[in-house]
Amino acid sequence: MALHKDDDHAGSRTDLHKRRRMIMERSFSWEELPCGVLELIFSKLGVIEFLLMACVCKSWRAIIIAMMEQFMAKQGPPLAFYMSPNARKYCYFYNLYENRLYRATLPHLSGNKCIGYTCGYLVLADSTIAQKKPDIWLVNPFTRHELQFPRPPRPYCNVILGALVDNPVSDFVAVAISKLNPFLQFIRSSDAKWTCLEFHELKVEDEWRIVDAAVFQGKIYLLSNNGQIGNLVLKSKITKKPMVELLDVKKIQFTFNSERRYCHIVTTPSELYVVEISRCCISFVMNRLDFKTKQWETVKLQGKILYFGKSSKSIALTIPKPFEIQKTQLLEGKGENWRILGDGIGHVARCFVGEGNVVECYEIVLSTPKHWKPDIFIAPPVWYFPHLAMTVDPVYG
Repeated sequence: MALHKDDDHAGSRTDLHKRRRMIMERSFSWEELPCGVLELIFSKLGVIEFLLMACVCKSWRAIIIAMMEQFMAKQGPPLAFYMSPNARKYCYFYNLYENRLYRATLPHLSGNKCIGYTCGYLVLADSTIAQKKPDIWLVNPFTRHELQFPRPPRPYCNVILGALVDNPVSDFVAVAISKLNPFLQFIRSSDAKWTCLEFHELKVEDEWRIVDAAVFQGKIYLLSNNGQIGNLVLKSKITKKPMVELLDVKKIQFTFNSERRYCHIVTTPSELYVVEISRCCISFVMNRLDFKTKQWETVKLQGKILYFGKSSKSIALTIPKPFEIQKTQLLEGKGENWRILGDGIGHVARCFVGEGNVVECYEIVLSTPKHWKPDIFIAPPVWYFPHLAMTVDPVYG
C-alpha cells in the first residue's frame, strides 16, 4: 500500500508538473479577459491611464472607444500640455484636478515646436528661423498614430485634420490656414505636395482672409475676416478643382483684429458656434448658426464651460458636472513643490463658466515643479481635450 501510495503520489506529482508546464508554455492573452471585468478596471483609472489602455490591443481599444463618452463625462477639465522649446524626447501633461504631472515620450520633438492641436494630434513643426526640416508631423500621444506631411510651402499659422471617409483606402486631409494672407493650403496623406487655393480666384471681396477652420458633420467650415462662413470643397464635381462654397447666410457681426480679438469656430456634435473673445480674455460673444433658418443667434453659455488658451486652436466647449463648476475657482496647482510660472501672462489659461444667466471668467494658473529650470516652459501651454483624442473628424467628398 505504501509503495502504491508512493507510486500514486509520484504519478500525481509528475502530472502536476506537466500541468504547470502546460500552463507556463501556454501564451496567455489579455484579450481573453471578460469585457465586464475590463470595463470595471478601466472605469477606476485616471484619464491618462484610461487613454493609454487603448494602445494595448484592438479589443481593448474597442472597449475604450465604447466607454469614452460616459467616462469623459465624469472627468474634470482638459489636460494642459507643455513642451519645452528645447525638448528632445519628453513632453508633459498636467492634470489640474489631480494636481499630477505626467511625462510622455514622443517622437519628432527634437528641433520642433508644437504649433497647434487638432483631433487629439499635436502639430509639430521646425522651431528654427531657417526651417531646414522638410516635414511637419501630427502625433497623437495616446494612440501613438503619426502623420507626416511635407512642410507647407507658404506661410501658415494653424493646421486642422480630417479623415476622408469616402476614399477606398484610409486617407487624411490637412488644411493649413493663414490669417494674414489671401490663400489656404491643403494636402491629402496620399499627395506628394500641397495644393494652394488663391482667394482672388473665388471672386470674393478684397482683403478676404480665413481666420479659422473646423470640421463639422462631414464638412470643412471656413470663417472669413468679414464674417462670411463657407465650406472647403476639395474637388468640385463641376470644375474638378478645389473651391469654397459660401453659405447663404447673413454675415456674422464681429470685429476681426488679430492683435486685439480672437475669433474661433467652436463645435459640438450637433451645433456650430462662432466665438469672439477679447484679447484680455475678460469678455466674449458666442453666436450659434441655425442651419434651418440660416440665421446667426447670439446665445448664452448655459451649463457649459468654454476652455480657452493662448494657442489658436486650444479652445473647446465641455458640459460640466455640478462639482466641476464649484472646483473651477480652485484650480491653481499650488503646493510646496510648485511655483507659479513667470508673470502669468503667457501661462494662464482661462475658462468661462456658464451657470444659469451668469457667466464668470476664471483664471487657471499653470505651474511647474521648482527644481525645473526657470526658462524650461517659455511657450504657453496648450489645452489638450482627451475626449477628442481617439477619433478624427470625418470629411465626406
